[in-house]
Amino acid sequence: MTGGRALMRVAVAATLVWITTEASAAEVRGRLLLRAYQPKAAAGPRPGFHWELDNGFKETLRDSVPARRELAVVLVGEGEGEAGEREVSLTGGSLMPSTLVVRVGTTIKIDNRDEIAHELYALGLDGFSGEAIAPRGRRAIHLKTAGDWPLRDRLVPHARGHLHVLPDLVSVAELKSDGTYTFADVPAGTYSLLVFHGHKQIAKRPVEVGNKALTLDPFAPGAE
Repeated sequence: MTGGRALMRVAVAATLVWITTEASAAEVRGRLLLRAYQPKAAAGPRPGFHWELDNGFKETLRDSVPARRELAVVLVGEGEGEAGEREVSLTGGSLMPSTLVVRVGTTIKIDNRDEIAHELYALGLDGFSGEAIAPRGRRAIHLKTAGDWPLRDRLVPHARGHLHVLPDLVSVAELKSDGTYTFADVPAGTYSLLVFHGHKQIAKRPVEVGNKALTLDPFAPGAE
């Protein structure tokens, strides 16, 4: 009987540990005030994409996803993060997302969805030189070094972006065009929320995550 009670106590303790572990991650959400952020325009006219050029037959369209394309909202801190694989695409003559933030050890998979070839490379990064990606083709790059590098395309000059490889990246948010963002299943702990636009870090906020869903106050990136 004594042995049975001991085994029961061990089982109860293990169950409590499992419940505590399962409850120690939470959703974190918030909103960027995008209208208050006015980045300086690039010098000279921006090359038009094919959907923005009037050909007399089809209505011209404007980019409907500038926030998701150009801004990245991430959490950095101690603990395990998102390495593994990350999908990016070349579509409509542009890189999606154009601001790419990943953790050291990530393999990015570049998917060319265009009907033309691309030759994307990271300026100054060994192992990410220009290599042609055929229409509907793919290329994988394993990123082992922390740092940041401009992304360029030898065949399509306006397909540009910027790559940030961080050693302490924990999570990348899903960012919507209205500025709302969500991090799913963030372990309890102390983090910094960073916002990147191209090569620039435009915001940094401390974040304390517990075991309940957390909604952060809205803020305008670049306002500090």
